[in-house]
Amino acid sequence: MNEGTLPNEQAAERLTNIAGWVCKTCRRFYGDEPGAERTARYCCEKDHACDTKDCVGRAKKPYTVCDLCRSRLDLERYLKLEVVEWDGEAPLVTYDDDEYFFDVDSLADWLAEHDVKVEDAQLVIAEDDGPPVFEMDEFLSDYLCEDNRDQLEPTAKIDKLVNKWIEKNTPKTYLPSNKRPSIDSLKKHVPQPDQAEAKEATDA
Repeated sequence: MNEGTLPNEQAAERLTNIAGWVCKTCRRFYGDEPGAERTARYCCEKDHACDTKDCVGRAKKPYTVCDLCRSRLDLERYLKLEVVEWDGEAPLVTYDDDEYFFDVDSLADWLAEHDVKVEDAQLVIAEDDGPPVFEMDEFLSDYLCEDNRDQLEPTAKIDKLVNKWIEKNTPKTYLPSNKRPSIDSLKKHVPQPDQAEAKEATDA
C-alpha cells in the first residue's frame, strides 16, 4: 500500500474524460495501456480466433487454439512418444484424461463402454512413482533455527523408521510415463470384440 501526501478529503478526484478499453459484459475498465484491448476482449468473451495459422476455427478459454487443432496437436505429441512392447501386466493410463487400467479386463471393459478400438486408444505405460520420502529436517524446517541445527540429535533413525512404515502401509502410486504400448502388443493381450464373441459362443 502506497503512503500518499494528501489527506483523505483531498486524495481523489472524479474524471469525466477517461479513454480506454472496457469489457462490454462486466464493464471492468482496463485503461489504454499496451495490451489493454486484448485483455478487455478476453475478459468475458465467448470464444476467440484460433492461433493456428490459416485456421478459421474458434478457441475457448483457456486454450489458444480450437478443439480440432488441439486434438491434432495432442495426437502429434502422442505419436512422438517412445513405442515399447507391453507385457500385459504393467498398468496403462489414457494419454489425455488419466484413466488408469491395472488389468486387461478393466481395459477391455473401458474400450467396449466407449466404443473405442484398441488400436485407436491413446494409452501410455504407467510407472510406479515410489512412496513419499520423509525427512525430519525438512518436516521441521520452518521451526528449526539455523544457529542450533548442529546441536540437535541426528534424525537418521527417525527418518528410517518413518520411511519403513510408509513403504509398508501406503499404496503404490503411478504416473504416466513417456512410453506408449505398441498396437501389436495391445492386440496380443487385450481380447478383441470378435474374439470375445467367439469365446462366448464356444462357452455356450
